[in-house]
Amino acid sequence: MAVRNAKLAGANPQRQVTIVPGCAHDVSCVFPHQAAQSALFDTSP
Repeated sequence: MAVRNAKLAGANPQRQVTIVPGCAHDVSCVFPHQAAQSALFDTSP
């Protein structure tokens, strides 16, 4: 997994992982969660 992530990161190794508590891999739980919203969408004014 680390090798795959390194290849995907390419010139941008500053990727971040956001863990949404209590959702595991359930995207219907992850996407609407506030922790994910700020990572997925630009929420700056």
